[in-house]
Amino acid sequence: MPGGRPAHTWENVESFIKSRITIDPTTNCWLWQGEIGPSGYGRIRMGYVKESVNRIMAILHLKLDKYDRDLFVLHKPICPNKHCCNPEHLYIGTGKDNWADFKKTKQWKVKHLGSRWKKGFGEE
Repeated sequence: MPGGRPAHTWENVESFIKSRITIDPTTNCWLWQGEIGPSGYGRIRMGYVKESVNRIMAILHLKLDKYDRDLFVLHKPICPNKHCCNPEHLYIGTGKDNWADFKKTKQWKVKHLGSRWKKGFGEE
């Protein structure tokens, strides 16, 4: 295995994930404490690939087909935390849903509206 670490299997992955989370008592977020990928989401090695922890939890709990790459795993509005992998805070959506959710974020507003947004067009 690359890096000398064993890959996880579908039989052991949930117990591994649960051993690497901290539960926030205020929000009930399951905060991932392992590797974070470039997109800001938790990830682990499954076989020869690195997979999103959120996607794995959706496969295990939300009945997402592990081979379906047309659907996205999204956070419900109650939970904008990328490190959260609580299945109750996740839902399955389309690319259109993902884009609509992203456009509601401050990150999108700053990136696409720039200083206009920062100077009074929505800054809280």
